[in-house]
Amino acid sequence: MPVRWEGTALGAPASIQLYHTDEALARAAIVAGLDELKRLEAIFSVYRADSSISKLNREGVLENAPDDFIAMLTRALLLARISDGAYDPAVQPVGQTYFRHFTASNPDPGGPSSRDLAAALALVDWRAVEVDAANKQISFARPGMGLTLNSGAQGYITDRVADVLRAHGFDRMLVDMGEPRALSAKPDGSAWRIAIANP
Repeated sequence: MPVRWEGTALGAPASIQLYHTDEALARAAIVAGLDELKRLEAIFSVYRADSSISKLNREGVLENAPDDFIAMLTRALLLARISDGAYDPAVQPVGQTYFRHFTASNPDPGGPSSRDLAAALALVDWRAVEVDAANKQISFARPGMGLTLNSGAQGYITDRVADVLRAHGFDRMLVDMGEPRALSAKPDGSAWRIAIANP
């Protein structure tokens, strides 16, 4: 029988679907998966003021950075270097500029002013993000900078939650923590169905 959970991860719709004859066992596995989601959201969620990434964005430095954070950020900075900055995890000031603009009363539908955008873009520079893995410290070279790892964190969290479910003995699942991952087929042999939501 299918056992399903639906909720939110990193501000996006999320779900877990398992098949098992023992619903209680499936629910226990889902609880364990959600504990892992909670742990990782406390690191990566820019929607939570108490997360590691929010603390870094607010203070410009993060001491005792979690290993998951260092690993994800190191990978993101490698992608930024390989792409010569076409991908830049330090783009958060631009997102925040748009957020502040469109949540203000009577915002200009054309978006933020060119002055505000230029100020935000001046803070976007992956080369000014410093990772000291040995001392577990992440810092910004300039004040006002900010990171978002949502482009990779959603897939990372999906994989970690799937690993927890597999450790509980499940090998047929569809996990979506903002990025979907399907394991095996459904018990009847049919494929999982993943589609783009109607915008």
